[in-house]
Formats: sequence, structure tokens, C-alpha cells
Amino acid sequence: MSTPDPSTSTEVGTDQRDYDERYYSQGLGLPYDGSEPHWANFFGGVADNIIRQLEPETVLDAGCAKGFLVAALAERGVDATGVDISEYAVEQAVSGAKGRVRSGSLVEPLEGRWDLVTCIEVLEHMSPAETQRAIDNLCSVTDRILLSSTPYDFDEPSHINVRPVATWAQWFATRGFFRRTDLDASYITSWTVVFERRPLTPADVVYLYEVEQVPLREEAAKKRSALLEMERQMSEILATRADGPSRQELEAGAERAEARAAAAEQRVDELLASRAWRIGQSLVQPVHRAVRSIRKRS
Repeated sequence: MSTPDPSTSTEVGTDQRDYDERYYSQGLGLPYDGSEPHWANFFGGVADNIIRQLEPETVLDAGCAKGFLVAALAERGVDATGVDISEYAVEQAVSGAKGRVRSGSLVEPLEGRWDLVTCIEVLEHMSPAETQRAIDNLCSVTDRILLSSTPYDFDEPSHINVRPVATWAQWFATRGFFRRTDLDASYITSWTVVFERRPLTPADVVYLYEVEQVPLREEAAKKRSALLEMERQMSEILATRADGPSRQELEAGAERAEARAAAAEQRVDELLASRAWRIGQSLVQPVHRAVRSIRKRS
């Protein structure tokens, strides 16, 4: 697959008008503001994992929206900033992100240099031509990019550029960025990837691919074999019981047994509470004491 040529594309992407108050109040499932604790909790966990895994001192969140991740990183001592196309989102930035986020398009050149650029669920909102310019701009300001872009959600109207992870990997590879196969970023989404600028030879790429894929294929084969064996065992069990009682009959028998046990328990309770039981106990107790006394003397 070749990289699209932005100069020849006639596709139209979304713009900042598509990410207004309605989008952030209704388009994300939950209201995207400080009144909904889910977002602060989620991005707080993301920030913790980014710091633990990548240890950046400076971070640019490309497509930061209201700045939840920027705020979470800043609270943890990271010099984090953000940029987003939505003027509304920047104006409504959460308190910890105010002054750290600005409005702007990823299609325009970025200034500065960062240890890490995060781009979470953003590029699928851009046309293919815009995406190529955005990737160029992201790669120009860092050597490490954390990317998440849904490969599945075609229902959201603003998702005009949904791609499989393999396509993003190919496009970043043309810029000298390759997946860090030793890093698991599924704390964001199952399709999140860390791309890093690395001087890899074709032999290096083949090695990394095999190191990653061979264990996965072996694991899948073992699990499939285990499932097949379980199905065989279940078939054998069902076959041996083909002439036995049905499930309904077994359940009915269990209910009858429970009823009989409950009735017996009730009769015991009634006996223990009866006057005859108390009289009998008063007559038997002296006999028991006498027997114990005789045993002690013998």
C-alpha cells in the first residue's frame, strides 16, 4: 500500500465546528467534562502508566480536547502541553490544563520538541490527505509517539478515516518510526501502539516481527487444541448419559430431596420445642450423671 499523496486528494475532513458543545456533551457516551469522574480517573491511570513505562519529562498531547491527559500528567510532574482543533474544547479545558492547551490543527507545522507525543483517537477524524501531513508534523517534533486510532468504529459520523493498525504501522515506518513490540500500551485501548524512531535494517524488522508473532501463534494453537479436547470430553460425557435421566428429571429429583430435607428439619425443630422432649430430658439427665460418677470411680 502506497502512502496517499496529499496534493492530489479531494476528500474533505472535519473541522473545529464539528467538535462543539453538542459533540462533547452527547457524542462520547458520557458528558466529557469535569462533572463526570470517569474521565479524570481514566486519564489519571493513563498518565500513571505513561510515566511508569516511558518516563517522559515533556509531552505533547496532539488532539487534547479539554486536556484531561495534560492535566493528569502535569499533576504528576510532567511538563505537558496540548493542542486541539476545537476552540470550544480549549475554552472549556479542565482546571489542571488551563494555560497548557491551545487551539490549532495538526495539519499545520508544530513548534517545539517533546520526549513523547500522544495522539489518542484523533487521526481517524481527519481525511487521508490531512492525516499524512499530520503524521509528518508529529514525527518532526519527537522520536516517540503513542498512537491510538480505532480500527473498528465506523458508526461515528466524524470517523472518516478508520484504518487497521497495520496501515498506521506502515505509514509511520515510511518516516523511520517502528512499533515498540516490547511495550504493551493496552491500558488505553487494545490497539494502542508506541512508535519510535529507530534505525532498523530489514533484518531487524524481520527479527522483531518473528519475536512477536511466533509466540502468539503458538499460544493460539495451544488454546485451540485445549478447546477441542474439552469439546471431545463433553461429547463423551453427554454420550454416556444419553439413556440416563434428563436434566429436567434431575432438577425435579433435587427439588424433591430438598423438600424432604426441609420437612425433616422442621420435624426435628418441633420435637426439640415440645413439652415431651423437655420432660424426657429432665428424666434422663440424672441417669447420665450417675453413669459418669460410676465411670470416674472405676
